[in-house]
Amino acid sequence: MKIDNKKCIVMKYLIFLLIILTLSFCAHNKKMQNTSKIKTKLIKNDTTAIKLAEIILFSTYGERINKSRPFKAKLSSNIWRVNGTLNYDVGGVPYIEFRADDCKVIKIGHSK
Repeated sequence: MKIDNKKCIVMKYLIFLLIILTLSFCAHNKKMQNTSKIKTKLIKNDTTAIKLAEIILFSTYGERINKSRPFKAKLSSNIWRVNGTLNYDVGGVPYIEFRADDCKVIKIGHSK
């Protein structure tokens, strides 16, 4: 099967366009991946961190967390750590650690 010169030029042009489109798509996709790695903090202050911690701790420990109020929050290396207050001489307090940028819980527990 013989392909005339005009069809050959059109095919080369189409292949060239396909390569250009593929390369531009790959470059755009790589750029989008890089921008998704830039993270902003969802939890920006201690008041919001404490509110989130209370919700999670309440679902885990129930009404008992009310005995550990007030809660204190501290941000260190993008990790919020929220602790209850020991209001009695015995026992412990609930605590939770979660990431500031995506709120993923790292630790949750009760100190003794």
